[in-house]
Amino acid sequence: MEIKDIISDQYKKLDAEETLSHALSLFGGDEDDTNVLLVFKDKKFAGIVSQRMILRSKRDPAEKIRTLLKPSPKVSSEDKIFHIAKLMFENELRYIPIFDNSDILGVVRDEDVLNMMSQTEFGDEKIKEFMTEELITADEDDTIASVINIFRENGITRMPVLSGDKLVGMVTMHDFIKVIVPKNRPTSGSMTPDKRPLLGLPVKSIMSEDVVTIKPDDTIKNAVKSMIELGISGLIVSENGFMDGIATKTDLLSAISRMGQEEKDFYVQFSGEITTDTNDIASGLDKFTSKFEKYLEKGILHVYFKHHGQTHNNVPLVLCKIKISSPKGSFVGKGEGWGEDAAFHIALDHVERHILKMKGIAKEKWAEKRLLDKISF
Repeated sequence: MEIKDIISDQYKKLDAEETLSHALSLFGGDEDDTNVLLVFKDKKFAGIVSQRMILRSKRDPAEKIRTLLKPSPKVSSEDKIFHIAKLMFENELRYIPIFDNSDILGVVRDEDVLNMMSQTEFGDEKIKEFMTEELITADEDDTIASVINIFRENGITRMPVLSGDKLVGMVTMHDFIKVIVPKNRPTSGSMTPDKRPLLGLPVKSIMSEDVVTIKPDDTIKNAVKSMIELGISGLIVSENGFMDGIATKTDLLSAISRMGQEEKDFYVQFSGEITTDTNDIASGLDKFTSKFEKYLEKGILHVYFKHHGQTHNNVPLVLCKIKISSPKGSFVGKGEGWGEDAAFHIALDHVERHILKMKGIAKEKWAEKRLLDKISF
């Protein structure tokens, strides 16, 4: 497997001082396969912009593309696919530019990485081994405003919709954008229509009823094939009408990124918007795993940060989510605070309480079993 085999030329170059409207025009029509724009500032690579990023923004079309571009690492064609998967996962990128010194060779897409890896033994693994079990769901009668708030608080972009215990649909951030952001955006200075009536509508009015599912024992190969063919980033894992979890491209990229690492008891992965020195956070996680290593045995610790855009005394409001996957199960903690360090420690305290609660339940069940064994005897 070599990176050069999946390099795509479906990109265009753009100067950082060009406008958003000009950037959109570069994606062309149906016959244009451009997926991403590589943005340059003073002839130096500065980052990437995709069509989706522009359409999802609420910016004036006259704004400069530099206000929206996303920084991206430069990768060599000699790098391992595991490293590229790691960069995609940690930086929340769908595309990575490939360079030979200062020369652009092309871009690699997340689906090409997943497709390549699905042709290996990895593709024969069962999807249930890589899915996320902790599902955040909405009721079909929840308002659009309340669901948007859940998206914001949890840093997610898609959510299953239920009617009672029955899965009836899926709602994504794209669904909200289609309804709330007008197709023909007002020019600068004009009034935007009041969106409050729309925000009060039930989420069932905008959700997609055609939910794509996959069975827990189905393979990664089939999951990747479905995602690529349908142009979606995740599948609900379900059997007999009950939801077991959700499997996303991000989950699979996370798994691939660990393949190139030295085998150890605990893996730590970071993603999202992080500016704090990760060594300080990793040190805190080391103390945490030392405390619970006998119970957890081993596991994957995923730490995610999202900045909400609000600040207090120049300190940002930050969401931190910590997820631990181990033989004892999955444990999740969430914290919101002013600054990454504060949010991290709140989340860490939350996940610790989750583990202690599960340890207590397990201890009670063990004592109950011992009692029943004595009675039976």
